[in-house]
Amino acid sequence: MAETTEITENKNAKVIMGEPEVVKGGLFSSSYIKYSIKTEPLGWLVKRTFSDIVWLRSTLQKIYPGLIVPPIPKQKVKKTNNEFVTKRKSFLERFFNDLLEHPELRNSKILFYFLSIQDEKKFKHAVKELNKLPKVDKLKDIRNNSGLISIVLDPDLNKFAGNVMELCNQTEPVYKKIRKHVGNLLNQLEQTSNTLF
Repeated sequence: MAETTEITENKNAKVIMGEPEVVKGGLFSSSYIKYSIKTEPLGWLVKRTFSDIVWLRSTLQKIYPGLIVPPIPKQKVKKTNNEFVTKRKSFLERFFNDLLEHPELRNSKILFYFLSIQDEKKFKHAVKELNKLPKVDKLKDIRNNSGLISIVLDPDLNKFAGNVMELCNQTEPVYKKIRKHVGNLLNQLEQTSNTLF
């Protein structure tokens, strides 16, 4: 799902969260919040619910299982007071900007559609189509922008492995002594209990 999009070509893209809009519930539904999400300098402005944002994050996790997708606040909260909405808006702005700074996730068509499709019906259709994508659960299905699997090993990995081996070598004699002393102690306890009874 990583391809060239307008976001890919614009390295300075960032999200600015506008004022949230409380949509009053009807007879059978409760009120909910629509967040205004503006992508600069591309000029995109979309309105999304928190459920849409949860969908975005879970879809990115499904399609990119090897990547750390930034966190979002819990969904269970149903508050619509100003302090809560302001905090959540700030947290969501950081979430989107973290996505835009990520070298792989910023190129995702999923993120592109989420931030650029203004028409609600077209967006819901895109969501429906994207939900058909299979979960990536095999190493051969994981791809990056170039279409290949990339693994970056930590340069300190060999040093860490060496330290672990050294620790194991240092602690093994201590464990042997402890096992020997525990065995002796059990023998002494057995002999003591035999003489008492």
